[in-house]
Amino acid sequence: MNKFVTINDPNTAYVNAMRSLLSKTTYKFATAQIGLEFGSQRRFSFYVRGGVTYFENTLSGAEITAVAQSKNPDPNNTYSFGDTKVSGILPCASLGFNIFVY
Repeated sequence: MNKFVTINDPNTAYVNAMRSLLSKTTYKFATAQIGLEFGSQRRFSFYVRGGVTYFENTLSGAEITAVAQSKNPDPNNTYSFGDTKVSGILPCASLGFNIFVY
């Protein structure tokens, strides 16, 4: 996930906590698509597809707590977060082509 998220913050503790959180991110996903395909199965075909994608992600509570504490380092504030599950359904689309070589 570090490749897709940019963190611009002068607080290095926060940046390090976010990098640690994002480096351990795991996810599950499933995609269902339907579409059209044009061309010949002997040489070249072009396709257009659309559908939905389901994703599910769990973030570590310890890592989220570290991020929150690094953003507000006041010793009087104590943060404790449990594991957080994020999920959703989004639209998806793809287009492309196939070249058959045999």
